[in-house]
Amino acid sequence: WTPVIFGGFVRDLYVLGSRNYPRDVDVVITNKNNLEIEPNLQSWMVRRTSLGGVHLQKGTWNFDVWGLEDTWAFQRHPTLFSSPSDLPKTTFLDVEAIAVEILAGGRIGQIYQHGFFSAIEAKRVDLNWEENGNRPLAAVRALSIALKLNFTLGHRLAGYVLEVANSEGIPALVDAQ
Repeated sequence: WTPVIFGGFVRDLYVLGSRNYPRDVDVVITNKNNLEIEPNLQSWMVRRTSLGGVHLQKGTWNFDVWGLEDTWAFQRHPTLFSSPSDLPKTTFLDVEAIAVEILAGGRIGQIYQHGFFSAIEAKRVDLNWEENGNRPLAAVRALSIALKLNFTLGHRLAGYVLEVANSEGIPALVDAQ
């Protein structure tokens, strides 16, 4: 299997260091699909995720694991290629737009990013890929991440949060939180 660690775990490790315990680690398997992955991970499987991958628990660590070709955005948008290099283009936020290939022995392979390093340098959280399945939750999560990192909001993200608050209502944001 060729795993790629993706998103918020990499961000938190890069920005906050190892003192920050992750909520979960997103792992994309580049050369297997969800149907091939699940039978091999049954002993750690807690549940299937809403997007078809598996949520695993190993000790105190939680993992969301899915096959690259089963990535939600790749299945819906023909402009994206089912490849590790396009994976960072699929994150909602630019501060999560990074994927790190893990080689045998735990060595780091290729690092793919899409605006990640500029966002970190600017200490700003902004939209990367707006489409998602739960707009109120995405807005609240984005605000929470900006607060956690002590980063400012980019113009696009601030507009998105205001638009969601206006269209969905504040109670929807409170419920999502």
